[in-house]
This record gives sequence, structure tokens and C-alpha cells, in this order.
Amino acid sequence: MINIDTLTMFYLALLQLLRNTSSHFTTNTGTNTRGSEMESLYWDESHPYFYMTGEEFYGTDPQSDREYWSRAAGWTVEEAIALSFGCEPRVVNWPALKGTGHPFEKRYAEWRSLAIRARHMGQLKEFNEPEVFIQWAKRQGMSFDPELEKAVRTSNKAAKATQAREDDHLNSKSRQSLLKLVIGLVTATYSYDHQRARTSIVREIKDDLDRVGIKLDEDTIRKWLAEAADEFGYLVTTGQKDS
Repeated sequence: MINIDTLTMFYLALLQLLRNTSSHFTTNTGTNTRGSEMESLYWDESHPYFYMTGEEFYGTDPQSDREYWSRAAGWTVEEAIALSFGCEPRVVNWPALKGTGHPFEKRYAEWRSLAIRARHMGQLKEFNEPEVFIQWAKRQGMSFDPELEKAVRTSNKAAKATQAREDDHLNSKSRQSLLKLVIGLVTATYSYDHQRARTSIVREIKDDLDRVGIKLDEDTIRKWLAEAADEFGYLVTTGQKDS
């Protein structure tokens, strides 16, 4: 019996596609004698790899580290091909498969060839954002490890949420800085005292802005002047320094 729990995603796919076929598996392995001999065998119980699990074939667990790869900013074409099968690129790669005669070699080679051609034509880069490669693969009719795709989406949502919080914090700091500039410049230029503000100061500011080509209505000036005075007027009246 095959130990289903230990089979990798690509091996399950092979069993589904190839176990009941009576056709020979053919691929070009050059002068590799062992690979050529494997090609002449049917994919059935007589094949040396038929009952081998992924761990037995590679000597280690070939399943991808989805947590790690979902957080990677980019994947090379070679990495992405292995990941599309749910395989760990540091274990399952073309040098490890080439010439083995394993039926997975042909499918891997075909997908790899498509990706390399896409890179040469500018459809892909040497390094691609995970979402870019996944979308490209699906356009080609290639399947992709659904668990890794889900992990990539989750990682992207978390990254965007973090960026949004950082942007909000930055926007808040920028707003505070601008309000301090307003209260500081108005105080220095117009001898503004927010506790005893002249009713004419808004008009004076508008006239000066008009003279340099900047158009703002009095309501807008009054609004921001009031906000600056409310939040940071104490810095001027008490002489405190902002930390």
C-alpha cells in the first residue's frame, strides 16, 4: 500500500494522471543511461519509483515551506515552478530531476520551459512578485498549489494592513507638523494671539495669499487657523518647546 499521508502534491497528481495509463513515458535525457532505461518502463508496479514517496525519492520532505515562501517579496522563475507543484525549491529543482527518468521530470520540464520562454519575452522577470507569477501561471492553464496561493493572499492582506497603519501614523504626524507651521508663521508674521485674535486677520492672510497667486477662501483659512490654534496654540502662549 502507498502511504497517502506522506505523498507530496506532485506525486498525487502523477498517480492520478499516469497510474492507469499503458503508454510509455518519453522525454529527452541526452546521454544519461539510467534515465533512458527508466523511460522504457511502464508507469505501473514494475517501475522502480512507483511506490516511492516524495521523501524516499528526494531523501527529505519535498513539500514547500508555505509560510516562508508566502512572505518572500519575490520568486525566481526556477523557484516559482517548484512552488507551483507545492514543492520546496531548495529540494525539488531541475538539477535534482533532470535525467532521473521519473515521470514528474517531463511535466516539470514542460512548465519550466514555458516560464523560461515567458521570461525571455518579457512576460516574466527573473524575480517576480508571487501574485504576478500565480496570475501568469493561471493564464497558461497551469495549476498552482492552492494552499500556497491562499497563504500569499493572507500575507498580502497583513502587509497592506500594516502599511495602512504606518500611513495613518505618517499622515497624523504630517498634519501635526503643518498645523505647527501655520500657528508659528501666523504668530510670527501677523502677531497673532489666538486668545485675543483680531477679526481682520483672516482677511489680511487672504489678501497676502492673493498677491502671490494662491487662492484660498476665508472660510478655509479660518478653519485651519482655528485648528492650529486649538491644538498647538499653547506652545506659543506658554513658550513650551515641542519635544
